[in-house]
Amino acid sequence: DLPPATIGRAALSQAIFNLFHNAASAMRDQPDGRIILAHHAEEIRPDGLGIALWSNVPLEHSEIRHIVSDERPSIHTELVISPTKRASFIGLHPPPPGLPINGGDNDGDDRYDSRIRDAELTKVAKIISDNTERTWIIAGDFNDVAWSHTTRLFEQISGLADPRVGRGMLNTYHARRPLLRYPLDHLFVSPSFQVANLERIRIPGSDHFGILVALKFGPGPGADPDAEPDDHEEAEEIIEEGVEDAEESSEAAPDA
Repeated sequence: DLPPATIGRAALSQAIFNLFHNAASAMRDQPDGRIILAHHAEEIRPDGLGIALWSNVPLEHSEIRHIVSDERPSIHTELVISPTKRASFIGLHPPPPGLPINGGDNDGDDRYDSRIRDAELTKVAKIISDNTERTWIIAGDFNDVAWSHTTRLFEQISGLADPRVGRGMLNTYHARRPLLRYPLDHLFVSPSFQVANLERIRIPGSDHFGILVALKFGPGPGADPDAEPDDHEEAEEIIEEGVEDAEESSEAAPDA
């Protein structure tokens, strides 16, 4: 089983990392001898666009990648649940549409559209579809709603399951505005996982709610893609447009 003490955190600065790291350190030594949140992977950025993962289980082959934009890191790692059970994890936080480009003035006209975000999500979906033998967990602030075309395309190409289906929308943003909330934070898992619990939780000081999930390994495929040839053709166009957009704003990742 995947313990619920695996925590992802986007929009990371040094101050926020220190806060979480100190809290995790304080929780480590338990009366029963357990050590929790002893493993982590992160990229800390002065602009607050970093990302981190704290885990109760060991992490192996951890890597920070910049999939499309050099300003948007993602975490790629292996969760070692047991000697015989592993899950490949990717944590994401692509840019939202409307955000000023390169930290510009909020009153300026240079703002992101959705192309970089869409390209990042689509490239991750293709990574999964090329590695369907693995067990997958994808999580993060997608800055996209659950019913968007891009999110649906992500599901079809990746072949992963949305555990919210049949359990409610779980709107996560904005935590301080009850009448204006959307499901921007997402979790997609291999169809082989069984969902033991799924709930929305409040995170002190955050304008997003968190998602707490308990997963159990079960029989079944790591991924079950359901994309048509036209979907793959559209995916290539989305990626090409997103990379071009990143190049135009001088933030394209070297491997994009």
